[in-house]
This record gives sequence, structure tokens and C-alpha cells, in this order.
Amino acid sequence: MWAFIRFNQERNLSATQINSLIFIYRHGSTSVNNLAKRWGVTKAAASQMVDKMVDQGWIDRTENPLDRRSRNLTITPTGQKLTEEAQEFRHGWIDEFIKGLSPEDVKIITPAFEILNQKMVTYNDNFEKSLAERLHLCSD
Repeated sequence: MWAFIRFNQERNLSATQINSLIFIYRHGSTSVNNLAKRWGVTKAAASQMVDKMVDQGWIDRTENPLDRRSRNLTITPTGQKLTEEAQEFRHGWIDEFIKGLSPEDVKIITPAFEILNQKMVTYNDNFEKSLAERLHLCSD
């Protein structure tokens, strides 16, 4: 985890910025309004963060063809590379941790991790659906 924190500090990335990049990376695009709701900040605060990310070349802001008042945020190739590197640092400790386990430990632990992973996937899917429903209700 320290490597991930250091990675972010060296690139002047805040936790909200890297999490926003990861969100956009996974979903393809979003809006400033969605980011504001996701992080529980004002639209103005989210817009300021987005401005910095656009200036850094990590995301693009383009007109939404369905709503000219809204802007789509998409990740740039530079932002995609940065996000992938950040995720490698974020998850890199797992490989190091596993190297220290004996084959017997791996045999015992693997089923538990498989269960935990499935539960996390289900939890994340449900969270994303719940968030999408809340965002939809807020926009109505």
C-alpha cells in the first residue's frame, strides 16, 4: 500500500483523482455531475478536480450529444496508462505476499480467497446498481 501512496504522491495525484480515473477507466465515460455525486462533493468542487485532470492530459471533456448542457468525461491514453500503472502498484503487494506462502498455506487459503473474491464481486455489482439507481433518481 505504501508503494501505491508513494506512486500517487510522486505524480501529485489525490485519492479522489486516482479513484475518478479508475472509475472512468472501468465505465468508459461519466459526467462531472456523476463524479460529484459519487464522491459526495459539490459540482463546483468536482469540476475543479476535472479541470486539473484535463490540464494534466488524463481525461478529455467533450459535449454530450444527448444533452448539450452536459459534458462527457473520457480517459485519454495518458490517463489510461497512468491508471494501469497505479493499479499495478495498488495490487502489486499481493504477488509479494503470495511468494511468502508455503504450498500448504496456498492450498488452505485459496478456497477462502475464492469465496471472498466472489462476495466482493457481488457486493460491487450491487453497489454499482444501487448507485446508478440513486443517480437516476437524483436526475429526475
